[in-house]
Amino acid sequence: MSQAFARCKSAGSDPVEMADAARINVESGAQIIDINMGCPAKKVNRKLAGSALLQYPDLVKSILTEVVSAVDVPVTLKIRTGWAPGTP
Repeated sequence: MSQAFARCKSAGSDPVEMADAARINVESGAQIIDINMGCPAKKVNRKLAGSALLQYPDLVKSILTEVVSAVDVPVTLKIRTGWAPGTP
């Protein structure tokens, strides 16, 4: 029988908290961490999460660096092609 594949989706803006959450999820069985920086919902963006992070590439880099360093499973990133229509 094949083993179930466990994936954790997360969103946030604090690199250390995101890394801690990834670590906890891997310890609980997650086999992949999927960070969502593509959500356009206003309630998410008001908290500087989701697609709002695309305005802050240095913060995105910090989040990815911390999370990838914290776990030994694949880390994926969902993003949009730009912050708003017509922006790169």
